[in-house]
Amino acid sequence: MERKRGLLIIAEVGLASVLLVGAGLLGESMVRLLSIPTGLRPDHLLTLRLTLSPSQYPANPEQIRFFDEVLTRVRSLPGILAAGEISDTPLKANNPTFEMVVEGSTRPPTDPPAQAGFRVISAGYLATAGIPILKGRDFMAGDRADTLPVAMVNQTMARRYWPGLDPIGRRVRVKEEEQWMTIAGLVPDVKRMGLKESEGPVVYVPYAQKRQDWLAWTTLVLCTTGEPLSFAPAVRKAIREINRTQPVGEVGTLEEFLTRSTAVPRFAALVIGALSGIALLIAIVGIYGLLTYAIAERFPELAIRLALGASSMQVSWLILRHAMLRVIAGVAIGLFSAWWLTRLLQSLLFDVHPHDPVIFTAVAGILLMASLGAVLAPIRRVFRIDPATALRTN
Repeated sequence: MERKRGLLIIAEVGLASVLLVGAGLLGESMVRLLSIPTGLRPDHLLTLRLTLSPSQYPANPEQIRFFDEVLTRVRSLPGILAAGEISDTPLKANNPTFEMVVEGSTRPPTDPPAQAGFRVISAGYLATAGIPILKGRDFMAGDRADTLPVAMVNQTMARRYWPGLDPIGRRVRVKEEEQWMTIAGLVPDVKRMGLKESEGPVVYVPYAQKRQDWLAWTTLVLCTTGEPLSFAPAVRKAIREINRTQPVGEVGTLEEFLTRSTAVPRFAALVIGALSGIALLIAIVGIYGLLTYAIAERFPELAIRLALGASSMQVSWLILRHAMLRVIAGVAIGLFSAWWLTRLLQSLLFDVHPHDPVIFTAVAGILLMASLGAVLAPIRRVFRIDPATALRTN
């Protein structure tokens, strides 16, 4: 019976160790994931997707005219602080890239061809989304089809193709096109594919200067004074006053997209955290209950030891050592198991090693301290044993 109780303590503590390690790794991963800068300010931003009909808007002039009119209308709506447009929705879009020709690049000629994401934005988009200009200038209303073609690049683009140099004033172009664009501004990297994905090189071009007739869509981004979704009906109405057949889709908020991008690791951390808490509680209650029963069962033996001259402290140490050896065995087995099982969490972890020594050490410390508390509670009964009374009773 004593052996079975010992094995039960080892199993309870071992299971709690495995689950606590998993919860610790996922929790640390979530903290690091949520601390990553997105590059923009997602609060109070409403997004709506507009895709133009090729029959109604076959070429750039018609497309640009419609997008400009939409911005003018929605900026005049009550509660709209700022508005802008971008070809791909931040935090949820794919990342289409184009081969670029980069003037003045210092990369060796043996390197692969320059690749960069291609974003088309309106004047005012960066301010609406809270994206700072690190160097140079923003796009302006004066950047039109008949003026000098300009572009902006992100930090990754500047570091990769002009390391240590100022990108302002340099030129880039899409390989399939002959039109060079002069870099007017530098902006930070903005998360495009969710928080885990690193942003690659990106070139931003103003809508008024876009040359691609096929790029007939945009995401309207609005900064609002209150709950963003409450402004969606008024924005839809304003758009349909321009074109009543124009569809408006993918209505949402950037905060919602940010939450969705962390939904899977957040759920995994919550589930494993809850299970580890339950396992820890079961282990503590189990240790307390089993030890209380063991002390009651060994009451005559303990009374004899005390009657023969053993001190209460010596008897307590005997029980404590007996219990804690099993706890230590359970922690060791649990951590060894977790060392192998945490590899299964690799896909859910971000910037955290599955064998993080800090997490493993913390879990061992928590379990040992919690188990020590569960052991000391029933041991206090030893100090209340009267050997003569206990021997007469038994």
